[in-house]
Amino acid sequence: MTDRMSLYDEPAHVIRRAQQRVVSLFNEHLGHQELTAPQFTVLLVAQSQDRMEQKDIAAKAFLDPMTVSGIIRRLEKKNLLRRDQSSRSRRGHMITLTDSGRALISRSRPIFEQINTQLLADLSGRDAEVLLTLLSKVGRTDNRFNKVA
Repeated sequence: MTDRMSLYDEPAHVIRRAQQRVVSLFNEHLGHQELTAPQFTVLLVAQSQDRMEQKDIAAKAFLDPMTVSGIIRRLEKKNLLRRDQSSRSRRGHMITLTDSGRALISRSRPIFEQINTQLLADLSGRDAEVLLTLLSKVGRTDNRFNKVA
């Protein structure tokens, strides 16, 4: 008798496979925008306020601050965000969504909703609710990068 567990019973593997599906669908539907899923997340968070500290965007997006710094630099080069010196801190930056960034979100949001619908298409409404609840619990267990939530 062996104690080997099937890879398909390992939570880390199953979650990674689900993430691969998310990335694949995102690239399939929004790749032509030359926009990654983390970049879209940063844009959506930046849209939630007129101006927001870069560190707060990182926290609300559940992303490492250094990762967000690179994402913001790339989005700024695409004229989707503007980064200004923070009045609160010499090292901080205030991030503002540009008109181009707002237009991109407006064009992309229906596609993003379509991606979410496709992800949950094989689940009943109740199963989808349970999945989101359980994934939220798993995601909340490590808040190293999130000082807001």
